[in-house]
Amino acid sequence: MPVPVWDRREAASATLRMTLDPALRPFQGHFPQAAILPGVAQVDWAVRFARQAFAMPEGFVRMDAVKFQHVARPGDELTLHLDWDTARNVLVFRYASVHGVHASGRMVFADAQ
Repeated sequence: MPVPVWDRREAASATLRMTLDPALRPFQGHFPQAAILPGVAQVDWAVRFARQAFAMPEGFVRMDAVKFQHVARPGDELTLHLDWDTARNVLVFRYASVHGVHASGRMVFADAQ
């Protein structure tokens, strides 16, 4: 996991920055000739950081409208914007940098059965 620098942490919104260290595990083997941050790592990190910022249900239901627009590479500084809708149990995330938007989407959660 990258080390987060939290710029804002409120009840329903948070923003953090992270520098992508080339030694991070997701870069290993993805891809040897030109490392990029896998989308699955971006989704995982969004959930993990959201759980640090918000009180969220444990159960994951689905992802909606997830888009990967621009690759993220070692050395990039990403800003992760997180918005939590408590009434609908929806997390909205967006990764951006000086290169533009890298990824965005919505995830729906529910209490575990």
